[in-house]
Amino acid sequence: ALPAAGLASADSDSNHVEVTFTRALLVVRDVRFAGGGGENGAEEDTLGEVDDDSLDEGGGVVFRGPFVIDLLSHQADSLDTELVPPGVYNHVQGHLQALHAGDAVAIPDLSFLIGSTVYFEGTISGEGGGPFTYQARIDNEFIIHGVPTVVTDTPATAFLVFNLDEMLVDREGRFLDPRDPANDSAVRSAIRHAIKIGAP
Repeated sequence: ALPAAGLASADSDSNHVEVTFTRALLVVRDVRFAGGGGENGAEEDTLGEVDDDSLDEGGGVVFRGPFVIDLLSHQADSLDTELVPPGVYNHVQGHLQALHAGDAVAIPDLSFLIGSTVYFEGTISGEGGGPFTYQARIDNEFIIHGVPTVVTDTPATAFLVFNLDEMLVDREGRFLDPRDPANDSAVRSAIRHAIKIGAP
């Protein structure tokens, strides 16, 4: 996987803010590399819950989790070992979803994550800064277009970038203080939009 930074910078009004993450976890329920299908070789994007019967249609490759991604080290044992076969893929589709008590990865060390999708710990610099913890449930689908053609067996995680630098900033680059409940919706949106395609 492409590395994520442990230090994020953002501008809030006229102040420069630095956030140092000491722990950052994200739960990804599944990831699908979708192949051609449907009219003109393009699949229709689907929303909502995953349909296991439809996920394998259209030449797609599906990795079923859940996967707990460590955004500081970019480790997720199961996902890191999977390969995407050579082929042409239209988009990557996946789901962010809370960790369940019955999930195999919900070991005692991660019991605090049950019922949540994202967990951040860190420190905010500057006046009014200090330590913070952010934990939230996000049940949402993400779809990323513009997937390159895979010409050789390539690790799936080389294509997905979970960009920690963008998870506490809005579209204009302004800092979203995770300690302020008024920013909760914007932080959730930023997390969803921070999942991108990277070069293998």
